[in-house]
Amino acid sequence: MMGLLMSKQEIGDIFTKPGIEKLKVGQILRFDYEGSLQEFRITKLNRKSGKVWVEDVQTYHPDEVQIKDAFGDKEAFDTEKLNG
Repeated sequence: MMGLLMSKQEIGDIFTKPGIEKLKVGQILRFDYEGSLQEFRITKLNRKSGKVWVEDVQTYHPDEVQIKDAFGDKEAFDTEKLNG
C-alpha cells in the first residue's frame, strides 16, 4: 500500500528448524499477539542459517472490499465473478 511504512524484521528465532523448512517466500503468516492479529509476508528466507525476514501486511476479508470499475461504479467484491 502506498503511504504506509512497511517495517521489515527477521523472525527466524521463533521457528524450529523443521518449521523453517516448510516456509516459502511470499507466504503470509498470521499471529494472535495478546488478542491482536499480526500479519506478515515472508520476503527473504535462508534455511541454512535459520533466518526469516518478513514485512508487515494487512489482509482483508472479501466482505470488507469494494471494487470501483473504470466508470466509477462501486460494487461489492464477488468471488463468483473471479471463477467466471
